[in-house]
Amino acid sequence: MTVESKTRAFCNAWQSISMIYKDYARRKGISYNSLYILNAIQQTENRRVKTIHLTEKGMQYADTLIPHIHHADRLAMEALSEEQQDELIWLMDLYVSTCRRKMLGE
Repeated sequence: MTVESKTRAFCNAWQSISMIYKDYARRKGISYNSLYILNAIQQTENRRVKTIHLTEKGMQYADTLIPHIHHADRLAMEALSEEQQDELIWLMDLYVSTCRRKMLGE
């Protein structure tokens, strides 16, 4: 495979993951952006996320959606060996940081 075809394959895979989240949001009757925000709120390790407080009803609603995402993500990761998991994370971090530098000059 050429670099161009590998880049397309990687971007297609990345976009496929985004489409899975978009399809899940649509099935639950919310926008992708709403799902993204609800998921970010529950990701306490993400320090870039600003503090947002949901009402009790909002928390209950998020609790009907987000655990399914985390469970599916965990099962997908568990399908990989520990070495593959580490390599995937390392490569994604490298790709994202390089892409950010090249695209945004950061």
